[in-house]
Amino acid sequence: MSGTAPPRFLLLAAGLGERLGPATRTCPKALTPIDGAPLLDRWFQALEAFATVPLDILVNAHQLPCQIAARVALYDRRSRSRWAVSYEPNPPARPAPRGGTRAG
Repeated sequence: MSGTAPPRFLLLAAGLGERLGPATRTCPKALTPIDGAPLLDRWFQALEAFATVPLDILVNAHQLPCQIAARVALYDRRSRSRWAVSYEPNPPARPAPRGGTRAG
């Protein structure tokens, strides 16, 4: 590899998943299975499939961060890329608007 820095990616996995209901009380939204695979796994596979060089990947976590960190540790051990977790312990003073459409 040349002297250039590896490409950097930030995966936003800090959502509470409130619209998913009870499924996210014990499992972070990013680890909730969708068609048999967690979103975080899908993001990992997509990045690795298209990467021609090792990547620097930071995963931002808030809801149940230990589960996110454990999953990221698995990726870090088996990947050419470098993975890390950023934990955001305090919610913002004014919550960001949730996705989706709102009336009014």
